[in-house]
Amino acid sequence: MTLLADLALRIDALRRETTATDALGAILQSPVAAAALAAAIRVGAPALPEPLSFTSQVADADGRPDLVARSQGREVLHVEGKFWFGFTPAQSSGAYLARLVSQHAAHAPEHAHVGVILFVVPPRRTAEVWAKVHGYYVLTDPSKVGEWQFATSPSGVVIAVASWQEVLGRLSAVGDKSLSANCEQLLGLVDLVDREAFVPWTEEQVSDTGTPKRIHQLAALVDAVADVAVTTGIAAHVGGRRRTKRHVLAYGRFLTLGGVPAILQVSTYMWSTQGQSPVWLRFRANRDIARAAFGTASVSQDEWVSVAVPS
Repeated sequence: MTLLADLALRIDALRRETTATDALGAILQSPVAAAALAAAIRVGAPALPEPLSFTSQVADADGRPDLVARSQGREVLHVEGKFWFGFTPAQSSGAYLARLVSQHAAHAPEHAHVGVILFVVPPRRTAEVWAKVHGYYVLTDPSKVGEWQFATSPSGVVIAVASWQEVLGRLSAVGDKSLSANCEQLLGLVDLVDREAFVPWTEEQVSDTGTPKRIHQLAALVDAVADVAVTTGIAAHVGGRRRTKRHVLAYGRFLTLGGVPAILQVSTYMWSTQGQSPVWLRFRANRDIARAAFGTASVSQDEWVSVAVPS
């Protein structure tokens, strides 16, 4: 583990993500690093000017891009470092595109380059981010060059998506020992953040009941094998006739909501029978209150009233 990653263990997940982006900004202060990134982006945005100078989180009325690159006084590139948190309103609404278009109109309307927004993401998220930005920005002319993806918005701003590993690999490859060492440090942090982050589930994964059903099949197999072992004398019951029940394959925390006791629970039983979510809010006492509060969103089963929690 790199020193930067080791230090990052002491801060919370959100600040680890922002620390990684800040560290990329610090690396891009190097003219060599800035030129290497520009060269990679220029494959999909050939008119990107240079040299580039980077600053972090430059706020205005249109929001606060993670990293802003300027050339001859105008903003020509925004870099958005992402891991597993969702898109910000400014990212999804097109505010950053409008900001680059405004910069182009005010400073260099005759220049062929309007702007670039580069999303740097974990490899596992590139497909999802690419699909989302296509929907947000109505992109055309998509192209893929190696690990980089490019497309163009109606306003002329180029949208690019690449992984952290690809970007840092490009910067390390320029042959500058100090730059390579810094990239290695940051890559250690990136790997840590990606490894420990909660990865949101897809709709297909949430609605797929196959996994929890297999878990219950395994539990049933345990019951069957144990029963045969006891019946044939290979084994004996320990502690009398007590056993866990298959539908109690769950973990939860007891809470009180408005004076009503409840349990917030990961329940493979509810997941496998309902297919809505692995996480449920469940009520055993005051079931009538729960039914009245949640209406058709609630499920009555056995002695419980349960409500699926979106994952």
